[in-house]
Amino acid sequence: MGLEKIAEHIEKETDTKVKKIIIEAQIKANQSAEETDKKVKEILKEAEEKTKALVAEKEEIEKAKINVEKNQIIKRAVSSAFKESINNLYSSQEKFSKTEEYEKLMNILTKEAKKRIGEDAVLFMNKEDLHTFGKKEKNAKLTKKKMFGVYAESPDGKFSIDLSLDKAIQSLEEKIAKKVIENLEK
Repeated sequence: MGLEKIAEHIEKETDTKVKKIIIEAQIKANQSAEETDKKVKEILKEAEEKTKALVAEKEEIEKAKINVEKNQIIKRAVSSAFKESINNLYSSQEKFSKTEEYEKLMNILTKEAKKRIGEDAVLFMNKEDLHTFGKKEKNAKLTKKKMFGVYAESPDGKFSIDLSLDKAIQSLEEKIAKKVIENLEK
């Protein structure tokens, strides 16, 4: 073998080795690129899932905030309407005192006061009521308070009962307020 043939043989062998190295490098590069693509896809998929979870969580938080605000608005509106209704009850006492129903109520209240305290109960009334019912009741007296209804005491002052409209409204106010609160909390 001549020098030329040896050089030719070395050149062919070198070309073959270089081609082999290039092919192996391309295979490794392709594998590395595939692995990288796979990892990138996994990372993107994970990021997308986390983003969806965060968006869903944010939406739930926003819904909860809206519900809280809505409930607060409702509670304020109900509270305002409730207060207005109670105030209307208090302010309508004088108008009610001019009706037949009030006269019937006063008869019932005086009987109830006597029943609870005794026939000798001292019955306190406002000026108009004293004028109307004082004639029937020997123990009727004028109260200094602006009230409608009857406030009664035993002659010795040890026992008393408030049967005024104010007291009835206060009692109802507490009961109604509790019911309203219960219903709002449902």
